[in-house]
Amino acid sequence: MPMDDEIKVLKTGGKVDSFVEGLIKNADDKNELVQQAISESLHSLGNKHVELVLSSCLHFLVVNMRDLSTDHRVAILQVMEKIVLDNIDLIDDNIAHHVVKQAVSEMTSCKEVVPVWQTAASNLLVAAGHKFTNKVMAELTQHFQPGVLPHFFVVQTLGKLAVASAFNMVPFINVALGTMLPMLGMAKQENLRWVFSYTLAKFAESIVYYVENLDQAPDPNVKVEVFSDAFYSVYEMLYNVWLPQAKDSKLRVGIIRALGNVSHVISKAKLTEQLPKLIPGILSLYKKHSSSLDHLAITESFCMILDSATQIDSLNLETLWEPITNQLHSFICQPVDFSNNDQVKNQNELLRCFAMLNRTYSDKVVANLLHKLEQKEERIRIGALFILRHLINTGGHHMDIKKALIISGLKLLTQEPSLKVRKVFVQTIIAMAHHGYLELEGGEMMIEFIVRQCTLQDASVPTKKPADPDYTSPQALRSMCESVLHLVVTTVEIMEKVLWPFLLEFIIPNTYTEAFGVVCKNLSSLAGRKRERNDADYLIDYEDEANLPNARQLIARFFVMSGIPENGGQRGCHVLNAMASLAPNLHEDIVGVWSEVIPKMQVKLEEYESQDEFPQKNWNDLILHLLSKSLDCVDDEDWTIELGKAFVEQLQLYKEYPEEKGFCLKCLGVVMKKATKKEFIQSCMQAMFAAVDHRKEIEQQGLAAGLGFASAAHFDSVLTKLEQAIKLDGGKKTSSLISFIKEKVNTSENADNLLLKQTVMMSYGYVTLYAPVSLVTSRVDAVIVRNITPHFSNQKDPILKKYLINTIELIAKSLDPLHLHRKHPFSDRTQFLDYLMTCVKNESTEKLTGKIRICVFSACAALVYPF
Repeated sequence: MPMDDEIKVLKTGGKVDSFVEGLIKNADDKNELVQQAISESLHSLGNKHVELVLSSCLHFLVVNMRDLSTDHRVAILQVMEKIVLDNIDLIDDNIAHHVVKQAVSEMTSCKEVVPVWQTAASNLLVAAGHKFTNKVMAELTQHFQPGVLPHFFVVQTLGKLAVASAFNMVPFINVALGTMLPMLGMAKQENLRWVFSYTLAKFAESIVYYVENLDQAPDPNVKVEVFSDAFYSVYEMLYNVWLPQAKDSKLRVGIIRALGNVSHVISKAKLTEQLPKLIPGILSLYKKHSSSLDHLAITESFCMILDSATQIDSLNLETLWEPITNQLHSFICQPVDFSNNDQVKNQNELLRCFAMLNRTYSDKVVANLLHKLEQKEERIRIGALFILRHLINTGGHHMDIKKALIISGLKLLTQEPSLKVRKVFVQTIIAMAHHGYLELEGGEMMIEFIVRQCTLQDASVPTKKPADPDYTSPQALRSMCESVLHLVVTTVEIMEKVLWPFLLEFIIPNTYTEAFGVVCKNLSSLAGRKRERNDADYLIDYEDEANLPNARQLIARFFVMSGIPENGGQRGCHVLNAMASLAPNLHEDIVGVWSEVIPKMQVKLEEYESQDEFPQKNWNDLILHLLSKSLDCVDDEDWTIELGKAFVEQLQLYKEYPEEKGFCLKCLGVVMKKATKKEFIQSCMQAMFAAVDHRKEIEQQGLAAGLGFASAAHFDSVLTKLEQAIKLDGGKKTSSLISFIKEKVNTSENADNLLLKQTVMMSYGYVTLYAPVSLVTSRVDAVIVRNITPHFSNQKDPILKKYLINTIELIAKSLDPLHLHRKHPFSDRTQFLDYLMTCVKNESTEKLTGKIRICVFSACAALVYPF
């Protein structure tokens, strides 16, 4: 239908007509907030009254052609663009004709470049071109004639329209190229060369999109080859003429981007022929550009060239493989500023380049990366891991057959000294976990590596903090690995068969003690899910799992570690959860009591942890009570003895953990109380004395309490052991020179004997307190007093003095009528009181609240009050 040459306002006849007119007149209000509100109002009204608002805007632009400011025109054109985009299907041909004609006029009326104004007009044309491509091209071609250099924005609009509406524009591209190619030789200004490069790149991009989506295209017969010859001419001009002549970095980057797109359209034969010149040429451009944005453009272009080249079976590319990978790897190895978006994008594009190479040269790529992992330079190893991780995530079937090779090649990194390399290695392990690598032989070694990092302490890895931003502290790596392990356990379903029951292997070895809470946290999650689902493999056959500790060893370890819940990153709750989840795998007879008691203990633990000072003794009593009830439930002498042996074996695990060792001794005492075999009791007491570091009070106290618990059932055996221990320092003395030398040599041995005496004196108190009521009075009178009173004369050792005072108090409590359920005439009470008074007299009078004086007052009260 014929188009009206004059635009008329298509009024509705309502009040909205004048309202729209007023908004348009004030669209350039000086107040930005008002201007924004007007724009939004016009947009909203335009969506309801498309013809009214568009025709009003067009009429206003035409009528006020000479009077409007640039800002006013831009504001109106931007509103029109939004309305057209939102309502393209509601716009009739007549309105579309005037919109396109006015937009072209706005864009080309000024020969000079006015970016804001002309960009707004160009964007309006692109919006209209989604449906009215023919109208837009008809108007644009009037300003795009052979032999005459076109307006900058005419060329740019053609490029923008090509990618915005590829299916509509591709049929026009060959015609446009026929006009454009002769212009390339005429274009001498750098801004024109830049815009031609931009548009040619968009033409190539549009063609590739069209061909890749032929199932949706209007003409499924379109092929890339139709455009290949024309684009080879484009390539020759861009690479051989414009690029060498380009002095402006922006132009060089534009040309480089175009070359990447063009490589997809030129013929395979021509591309193969050009590779030996094109690839080194592109790579050499990195040295000419320093900005991150320029490097990003070069890498994006190079990635597109590799994408095209790897789809061709070309010997030319294979001969270039080594220099390509070496240079790209060196770029990957450079530090990245993650606050710089362009650097991050460039790093990702570099990784994509390796993914392109991996499609054709997977064997070479993987072998080269594994070789670089053996290099001494830290940065080279990190770069290789970055690339390998990316290929694992994106390589698909190219990497599937190399899983075993990669796992094998990465084993050497499990002993990696550098924390920075370890960090990237952990990230690589995560990728392998998601893609099924860890199910193969060697996968458990990767999990072991992560668990080992969970044991790191700030002082355990000597390192100097460098100035570089990639510095990784031991604590940061530990936190990361704790999160990674939990992520793998809870989100990577295929890892269940790798982790179960493998994680139990980390429960016993001392190497992983610092990671105990983390391991328990993940064990409880894994075991809990399997138990809830009633999985067939939940119940463990310990005979088939030769590497696993047995159930009694696990129970012993769990009890000790739960007894000191504040250590190991407040591991207590995780240990209790693991015990509850694993109970059926430990012994069927404890399931009931643990199910009942452990939830209550978890509540109590939370309550204790909220207090200013954690009540360690109260908590220990709860754990020991649970152990005692568990032994009662099993009620099996042989099983009890085997559990006791497990506690004995594990004493050596706590050499560097005195709190845990002290509690282990207490647990062993509880087990001894439930056993009856004298050989077992004797061997346990021997092991307890051998394991204790008598320089550490908490271990001495643990031994004393453990012997005290045992004395409830083995009073005389314990007393005999204490008597043997106290006599170790006996022996005759001579005045010979040899004896003198021996005394000097044995000074440290004598000191050890003194420490042993301290432990024995403390033990007598606990043994007396927990001894059977029926035996305690006779043994106190006949044995205990006789063995401790000779040491009253030693007033020089303050620790021995304190332990003796504490023992006197405990003996007094053991003879309390309330404890004995009867009165006992304690004949040595006066001797004890005299000793206590002597201790007080020997104390300094300057400080009345000294530790010794406080202990004496407490012991005196115990001796005097009940008697």
